[in-house]
Amino acid sequence: MRQTVTASLLMLSLAPCVHAADLPLRFNEVKEVAPGVFFRYASISATDPSVPFGGCNNIWIVCKDYVVVIDANFPMPAAEVLSAIRKTTDKPIRYVLDTHHHGDHAYGNEVWARVGAKIIASKATARLMEERGPRQFAEAKTGNDGPKYIGDSGFKTPDISFDEKYVLDDGVQRIELLHVGHMHTAGDAVAYLPKHQILCTGDACVNGAFNFMGHSNSASWIRCLEKLEGLDVKLICPGHGLPSGKELLQKQKRYFQDLRDHVDKGLKSGKDLPAITASLNLPWYKEWTGKEARQIEDNIKHVHDELQGKIKHDALGLGPDWIEGRSYCRLTPGWERPRKVVLPNLSPSRRAELSELLPGIEFCYARNQAEAERLAEGADAVIGFSVAGAAALKSLHWVQLPPGTTRITEPLRNLGISVTTTRETQSQWAHLRENLHRFARGDALLGVVD
Repeated sequence: MRQTVTASLLMLSLAPCVHAADLPLRFNEVKEVAPGVFFRYASISATDPSVPFGGCNNIWIVCKDYVVVIDANFPMPAAEVLSAIRKTTDKPIRYVLDTHHHGDHAYGNEVWARVGAKIIASKATARLMEERGPRQFAEAKTGNDGPKYIGDSGFKTPDISFDEKYVLDDGVQRIELLHVGHMHTAGDAVAYLPKHQILCTGDACVNGAFNFMGHSNSASWIRCLEKLEGLDVKLICPGHGLPSGKELLQKQKRYFQDLRDHVDKGLKSGKDLPAITASLNLPWYKEWTGKEARQIEDNIKHVHDELQGKIKHDALGLGPDWIEGRSYCRLTPGWERPRKVVLPNLSPSRRAELSELLPGIEFCYARNQAEAERLAEGADAVIGFSVAGAAALKSLHWVQLPPGTTRITEPLRNLGISVTTTRETQSQWAHLRENLHRFARGDALLGVVD
């Protein structure tokens, strides 16, 4: 990585909302892509080593009385972005979203805090930064590129964290911050601007051969991109690369799908990793990115290790509390796909989400313990309730208890029932959603009580 090259800024005040294929921009150029919405294109290239790495793209939204910035960047580029913002507005910068915990998106937090901004991130990103951030920041600061990108700046964690959604709406601009699951990292958040049909994706979606998959869950990433495709969007502002139309989400998803399919076929035919890598041929990917997919060997190895069960995705981002354990799964003799799950009463939106995620399962919602026990007859899993008559429930294979409820786990485990729980500090909904998806496809559950 090299120092950012300063280029001239292009300001298009009162511009109409731009909806197009790749927008033609110069490095470090600023364009108003919708009224009050600005995009700064950071220098990057996957094919030309002479191009300096300028950190991440930045987006800022000018609201009625304040400014919201998407991504903190590295500290040194952040100072340049701050200067660019001041050429578009003198309103105070109130919020900055860290789309994820990587340095080129979050290490500039202190720069923004010094001008009064509050840092926002998903709970998973906040946790990653709190637990691992100080050490990783120190290593980056003392590394070869530390002076170029970090300088004398300090490390700062987010001030505000959210589970799935955090909305900023002042009547002029509406910004929906969304965490839909494990993608590039466990904590990826995107910023959706429904008024302008714009989606700011961070590294959950990039335009070019810029995917780092080392902290990713590729299967979950595909599902999350499908969910984002359901949004009313015409312009994607990616974390790296040029802004583009909604079709960029499909390209990003296709890369992961094709990569997983190729590696899976190679493994089933007995090929080793070098042979799988050498035989990868995705002409459409080279046409899109300018690079052969087989050249990105780290991504191929990551998917190879995923499909062989060598990667614990929870350990990549959600920490030691979210670990896989021995549980009822497709390796269990007699395993069958679940058909019925009893849950606490959920909001209509969450019910709809589960029905969409797992259409083959009957979800029964209980208002209290007595109703849960009545509905448990014929259920494969009971979530959020104890089950007094578990011995008589031959189909029951999984019980998820509320946080701190462990005294009844031994009798359930003696019956061969998998028991899971969570901690109060965890995202209960994210944990449940992930475990339900695992249960449906026969994968090991998270948070199993041994």
